[in-house]
Amino acid sequence: VPGVTASADLMTIPSSLKPSPAVVALHDHGAHFTIGKEKMVCPFNVSDEIMADAKAWADKNYDGAFFGDSLARHGYVVLSIDALFWGDRGRKEGPDYDAQQALASNFLQMGTSWGAVINMDDVRSAEFLASLPFVDAKRIGCCGHSMGGYRSWMLAALTDVIAVSANI
Repeated sequence: VPGVTASADLMTIPSSLKPSPAVVALHDHGAHFTIGKEKMVCPFNVSDEIMADAKAWADKNYDGAFFGDSLARHGYVVLSIDALFWGDRGRKEGPDYDAQQALASNFLQMGTSWGAVINMDDVRSAEFLASLPFVDAKRIGCCGHSMGGYRSWMLAALTDVIAVSANI
């Protein structure tokens, strides 16, 4: 991303390193589990297969743009993580709905829910951003599309770290 000194599958950092606004970018469900964070931030140092998958997803759903990269070009720190069961946090055997249902059922048997685990990961993401010296902790927002939009609403409700939530 031009104007960005560091970029990873997870986070973009503006080159200024001054306290900047930040966004937790929350990926959608899309019944597409092989990528997660790569739906929001253009990946690098990944296999050709993952890159092609991410670009195809951006073309299909976001007019070819990676939302997190667009924010980064405007000076935002952007953090995007894989929700449990997507991308790097998915199954080696490959994702499927039976496995998704089994995961949800196991969490319920342990007295929690899959959604609660994802929500707490998102809260930790926001808290991590707030701890960084190059993030303006009073200007942290979150955004998402579809399931990411639901995650964004939940994140804004669960922590005062989030100042604004935008959902599609």
